[in-house]
Amino acid sequence: MRSTRELCTAVRRGVTAIRQVTATRGTHVKSTNDGVQQTRNSVAGSRLVTRSSSGLAGSSSSTIQTTTDDVHNSIHSRPVSTHPDTRQVQSATSLSQWVDNEKKWLFPADSRFMKMFNVVKNGANGQGARITYKSKVPITPQMMETALHCLTRKANSFRTCLQYRGDELWVVELMKPDLDFKVLEGVTNVEQELMDLIVQPCQLFEGPLWSARMLLPQEGHQDTNDPYPYTCQLLVSLNHAIHDGVGLYWIIFWMLEMLDKILSGVQINDQPFGILHSGFEYRQEEDKIRKELLKDPLTLRRLLNEQAGKNTIPLIAEAFGLPEDENPVTIPLETEVISGQIMEQLVKKCKSVGVTQNSYVLAAYNVALVELIQEAGLDRDVYNITNIIPINTRRFVTESGFHLGCYSMPLHHTTSTPKDVKNNFWQYAKEIDNSVRGEMKNKKFLTDSVLDMMLQEEGHIIPNTQCDFPPLKYDYTFSNIYGAPMPSSAVGKNIKLDYFCNLNAIEKTSVGSISAMSSHGKEAHIKTCNSSRYMTEETASRWNKIIVRILLHEAM
Repeated sequence: MRSTRELCTAVRRGVTAIRQVTATRGTHVKSTNDGVQQTRNSVAGSRLVTRSSSGLAGSSSSTIQTTTDDVHNSIHSRPVSTHPDTRQVQSATSLSQWVDNEKKWLFPADSRFMKMFNVVKNGANGQGARITYKSKVPITPQMMETALHCLTRKANSFRTCLQYRGDELWVVELMKPDLDFKVLEGVTNVEQELMDLIVQPCQLFEGPLWSARMLLPQEGHQDTNDPYPYTCQLLVSLNHAIHDGVGLYWIIFWMLEMLDKILSGVQINDQPFGILHSGFEYRQEEDKIRKELLKDPLTLRRLLNEQAGKNTIPLIAEAFGLPEDENPVTIPLETEVISGQIMEQLVKKCKSVGVTQNSYVLAAYNVALVELIQEAGLDRDVYNITNIIPINTRRFVTESGFHLGCYSMPLHHTTSTPKDVKNNFWQYAKEIDNSVRGEMKNKKFLTDSVLDMMLQEEGHIIPNTQCDFPPLKYDYTFSNIYGAPMPSSAVGKNIKLDYFCNLNAIEKTSVGSISAMSSHGKEAHIKTCNSSRYMTEETASRWNKIIVRILLHEAM
């Protein structure tokens, strides 16, 4: 048996070789899909059952013959409106129009959008979700395809691509988008299958910018003692320039809602799930910051020099050194589960001390990191720990409803951490809380974004956008959406959400470890992905175990 590390490397080498030959995928280039599938077959033993663009096209006796028209008729869908959407952002409303009833110009792809898009295009920071649903009756590939077509119809972010309008690149909404959906069986390493999907190139100018894979369960694999005995797994890869982590989690619940209606024979209406915006509200905030910075050229130059000179070395790299890896990959760790009872105690403790859950978990990560590197012999009085906290900038949006798009912006946060920090944990958590609140109030994350854009305008290379493997600068990234509101319940009439996790491909980013904590009922699940060029699996697992131990201990 190959180790996880060897398995990841073998798959990624195959995908890399294919990407060097072509930058397309889906049903348009059969040879590319066949090549990727052969690589998968040699590693995971999986088999492609069906593939789809506008509908499922078959290649074996078990092929589904459903077409797009069949799917739409089965749910009594109505034609998509060809009138301009007046809810678009102000900067796009006067310009957006339908062209030959085929596409709508949404908004220009500005520098902020293109920065994230180039990051993803370079193979850095791609994202996807592994979702497990359990149902009272089996979910067929036809049902799943129906739900995905409905998602495409109800959320315009799933109908987008990039196209030139004159010399300017725009985000475009397509009237008749393709669907990159396939059904696989025999997959033995589900998370590696998802990582493989995340790093595949997409059709930038034709769409779609996302893809989905349904994994067929083994024959007769069902739990007869469970009221929801049938299991269905779905893998989804989303372009991070179009969708962020918050949007991804909403999509998981939207899919559950639609599958429940399909299983119940209930019509699915055309009410939009959300609307894709350009994010002009926080860009207005960035414009204000830029204008203020330009008023004082000397201070601006000092800030730009400081921003360009931020070259911190992660503590793990100092303590353990960096692994020698010619073909680095991202390796997901096992999901850590914290019970609902412990989380209830944790929430009460945080309220009594006056800190947020986020600050509490950040403190646990930092204390665990200090313990880990001290075990490795890196001893000093104070450790400077630098991490990234994703900020949801939907806080600047005044219009009601859910806003699709990438509203996540990084807050680069550094904390001075004394060697005996575990003896004063809650005081330390309070210090982190005050520091993060202060930087949020001062909108540091927006200032950092403006300075990065100014540096890029001056010709500086921004990590992750142009370098294959930029220097590692941050100790970790942590995202907390535990307790965040979701659009619906995780349990429906005929289906329930059994498990989900979000994975990111980070081997080409300047951060070597990324974690997310999310709600699963009353439980908290922590999912971590690590770059193999940052630390070994052994070191990563050890750090994770220390984190969980501290979280449990301090909640008591």
